Amino acid sequence: LVIRMYNALLCDLAENEYRLFSDHLRRLDKKIYPGLTKLMWSSRAAFVERFVQTSLNQISETHAFIKKFHKEKDIIMQACHRISSFLLIRIDKNATYKNGSFETQQESHRQLSNEVFEKAHLKIEQAMHEMHVLFKEGSNEVKYEWKALIEATDIRIEAA
Repeated sequence: LVIRMYNALLCDLAENEYRLFSDHLRRLDKKIYPGLTKLMWSSRAAFVERFVQTSLNQISETHAFIKKFHKEKDIIMQACHRISSFLLIRIDKNATYKNGSFETQQESHRQLSNEVFEKAHLKIEQAMHEMHVLFKEGSNEVKYEWKALIEATDIRIEAA
């Protein structure tokens, strides 16, 4: 059961996310390794049960971090998609514009655009902050990967 949950946790990580979660995985490995190597079926049931319960709690906690990360990443992707799919100019087909009506329509659309972009920016900012909480006390390797993730997100936003 412990190994199955651990493997499910690893399956949820993309290849490029292993280094980002390396500290979390190392901590988890340190907690479950002694029980995997020292406990045997002939060990007292109370020890085995406590190991299994503790390990499952640790794995669930780490898995929750990974799921939170993916949720926030999805929020960023949705905001980028919203930005890229939003038209900056609104032109109605087969419409004849009278004096000043086109400018008035564009001004109201510009205000709507600003609102959409501000909401998307706020969502991205909040998601990045929530993700940073998971990695802010990480090792240099994790900080390097975090920086790479920020740069990739920045490029994705620029492309939107």
